[in-house]
Amino acid sequence: MKKALVFITLTLLASQVALAAKPIGIDAKDAFRRIGNKATVCGVVATAKYLKGSGKEPTFLNLADTYPKHPFTVVIWGKDRDQFDYAPESLKGESICVRGLIEQYRGKPQIVASSQNQIRLDKS
Repeated sequence: MKKALVFITLTLLASQVALAAKPIGIDAKDAFRRIGNKATVCGVVATAKYLKGSGKEPTFLNLADTYPKHPFTVVIWGKDRDQFDYAPESLKGESICVRGLIEQYRGKPQIVASSQNQIRLDKS
């Protein structure tokens, strides 16, 4: 009985470790299915552009494909850039996950990231 309990405990622990190691998020190409919901969206930053001097000075991180074929965008407004320890456009080519409310803009899903803690590198 004691061996069975130890085995079950170790099995549950191992499954929790495996789940923790696996990235929890939806693929950028599937984000349109979650518009209106909070979620974590993951993908490679295909294009990254900071529009300094234009209106609200947005930074656009387009995931999974280049503009205008991108299925998902992370938007960082200029007023929020000081919340980042790095230039967000430096994430080009990196695999990232972003957490937030998925909104729709011009038919494409996006998350507005107002702080660095919404974005993490996806090490998977």
